[in-house]
Amino acid sequence: MSLLYEACTSSVAEIEGISDIYPGKHSYVVEHSADECIKLIVEQLVMAVKTSQNSNEGSTKELKAIVLELQHELQAKDVQISTISFDLSCQLRAVESSAKQFLVDLEDARMELQNLEKQVGVLLNQKKNLETQLNELKNMESMASEQRGRIEKLTDELSRKDQEIECLVQALDEEEKELEILENKSLQLEQMLQEKEFALKTSEVSRTKALSKLATTVDKFDELHSLSENPLQETPKFSWAK
Repeated sequence: MSLLYEACTSSVAEIEGISDIYPGKHSYVVEHSADECIKLIVEQLVMAVKTSQNSNEGSTKELKAIVLELQHELQAKDVQISTISFDLSCQLRAVESSAKQFLVDLEDARMELQNLEKQVGVLLNQKKNLETQLNELKNMESMASEQRGRIEKLTDELSRKDQEIECLVQALDEEEKELEILENKSLQLEQMLQEKEFALKTSEVSRTKALSKLATTVDKFDELHSLSENPLQETPKFSWAK
């Protein structure tokens, strides 16, 4: 009986986490009856088991509550991170789209500028050719004027000779016709030169506008480029802060 009592008390002590329930357990077994000892140790054992179960249930509930709270916080953090990542992704896509469009506009402006420069070069060459032709016509006009003077002198000298006068008159008429043709051609060329100069001025105005548009497009592209770099620089800082 004493051994049974010692075994039961040892079990209760292990459950409750104490080394010895009754310091005088040997004398207790001797002084009391066997039924009382067994009843007492059974009650003590049942109470220890219930206490241990209640303690374990409380600890389990507390751990579950802590785990649930941590899960909620983790879900909230995940939602926050997803939202921020989505916003940054949308901003980056918008900036990339704008940058691509500005690059296309810039390339179009460059092509237009190159075409205008080619047109200006062609017009300049045409202007040079027209100036050369105009100088040649002026020289021809001067030569024709000198020729008319000579004809007049010959007419005065050969006034007595009807035949020669008629020939000279006919020659003079032909020269005058040629001169008229040349003068008309000179007027036409001068008009063409004025038209080409007007076209050249118009092209220079268009070129100035294109250069202004190109400068504006480059400024906008630089601004968007700097804006596209700022979100990329802030993203690592945000990750480090977390």
